Amino acid sequence: MLLMLTALSLASAGTIKVNSVGEELHWNDAEVSFALNTSGSHGLSSAAIEDLAVLAANEWSTIEGSWLNISIDATTSADEPNQYDETQAIYFQDDWDQDERLLALTYVWSIEGGEILHVDMEINTEDHDWSASGAANANDLLNTLTHEFGHAVGLDHSSDNHASMASTTHVGEIIKRDVDTDDIDTYLLLYGNGTTPQENTSAGCSMSSSEEGSSQGTSSQIGPSAGAGGAWGSSSGNCSVVGGGAPMAALWGMLMAFARRRSNGTHP
Repeated sequence: MLLMLTALSLASAGTIKVNSVGEELHWNDAEVSFALNTSGSHGLSSAAIEDLAVLAANEWSTIEGSWLNISIDATTSADEPNQYDETQAIYFQDDWDQDERLLALTYVWSIEGGEILHVDMEINTEDHDWSASGAANANDLLNTLTHEFGHAVGLDHSSDNHASMASTTHVGEIIKRDVDTDDIDTYLLLYGNGTTPQENTSAGCSMSSSEEGSSQGTSSQIGPSAGAGGAWGSSSGNCSVVGGGAPMAALWGMLMAFARRRSNGTHP
């Protein structure tokens, strides 16, 4: 088993998340489903959350010329990341134990070669206010979910400020609700008609043995500069950084969990 750290790509526009040996993160399965836990202190209705999650997933699934389909087709009570529960959960966390500046954290487990095995996504409701309507004084949930789904399918940040995967955002922003040309072009490098699930075997991000995967995450914050590969912006923005995580046991050895964090400020 290889333990590979995540390398931060510095391309001029959209990028695919890669590991230390240059393998790209990707799904091999054409159908990827998520389950939604709408409980939490977010002040939003379950119906609104369900609608926004479906819209965010569809932003990527309906890209013309792609073969990957992302769906929200179940509910769950899951409220913590767990690669073993066979439920790819999206949930709100009222008892946030990460940096309080983080808005959201997406955990991605993948095997050697970069194939994604499992994703869980958590949203910070302890330290941040949320809106389903683009309110100026809250974080827009659709804006955040579209960005996080991009990370969940293997995309890194983009230097294109119009892209959903752009590294900056702010409270009340809604521009990332809709994927942009840059997002689409990068996405199709992994999931376009010129590729197939079987052909995408050399891409990757974080990895482990053939049965268990190491994790990598994405998140959100407010504040000054951060270690682990990222800069944070002002308290009115949103940002992602690459950070460390806790070790966890795997069948063939020890894995390390990694988190890429998204926050109010700048996404590194």
